[in-house]
Amino acid sequence: MNPCLIVIDYQQDFVAGPQGFPAAKMLEPILVDKIRRYRAVGGTVLFTLDTGGSSWPVPPKALGQTLYGNVEQEKRREDLCFVKDTFGSAALFDHLRQTSYSSMELAGVVSHLCVLANGVLARTACPETEIWIDPAAIASPRRELEQAALEMMQEMHIRMGGALQ
Repeated sequence: MNPCLIVIDYQQDFVAGPQGFPAAKMLEPILVDKIRRYRAVGGTVLFTLDTGGSSWPVPPKALGQTLYGNVEQEKRREDLCFVKDTFGSAALFDHLRQTSYSSMELAGVVSHLCVLANGVLARTACPETEIWIDPAAIASPRRELEQAALEMMQEMHIRMGGALQ
């Protein structure tokens, strides 16, 4: 069994920085718990970080591209971190196509943007793998778009709930 947790864009910018929002801060203990649970069963933890590329609304040197709070403290040297400049990570897609995981779980922010985009990539890379998303482990500043994203992911056979429950 090699389950994989993918923590998407849980970084300074989207939690406490210029694009942060209150619901994102509330995810911190949930994500820390999930990271620890995956590690306890020998699972893999992957991270994505969004640099925003040229479309970013703040100057590149002002970017808070480090993981936020205790999630940063949980990151280990051996954890893969995929830096991306758009919603989905092509490098994550490539990694998922080449690596066999028993299941995957998506968590992080922003639900209707990067979580959704990387969910589509994960499903495309691994059409036979069980993929989960725990609605309590994602956040968006726009609840109605988050709900729509969850519905779209369900239509792609991404299961609701935590993979390790």
